[in-house]
Amino acid sequence: MNKNVTVAPAPAAAPPIVNVITPNNMFVLFHPAPAPNPAVPAVPGPAVKPSSSALIPSHLQPGIKQNIITFCQEHDLSDAILTKLTANVYTGTQAFYYIKKSDLTDMGFL
Repeated sequence: MNKNVTVAPAPAAAPPIVNVITPNNMFVLFHPAPAPNPAVPAVPGPAVKPSSSALIPSHLQPGIKQNIITFCQEHDLSDAILTKLTANVYTGTQAFYYIKKSDLTDMGFL
């Protein structure tokens, strides 16, 4: 027998692989959710409330903002009404909230 036989060393065992799976919300405790934004009203009221002699009562909110020509067309108003409104520099429905009943008299509506 041959005494010079070398035995190959056994391969070293590879270190174990450990996979750690964490949930997406694991760190929520360290970063709390932001506070929700306060609700915004659909149609904010104007800064100045009209007086009791206003065309639109103060307990009502203004409707949609619309060009005065489009408003008159959609509500089948006469050209005379449109002429009176545009002659008095009313360009849109947002102005109705500030019109007083006395303004209607001055324009010749009442």
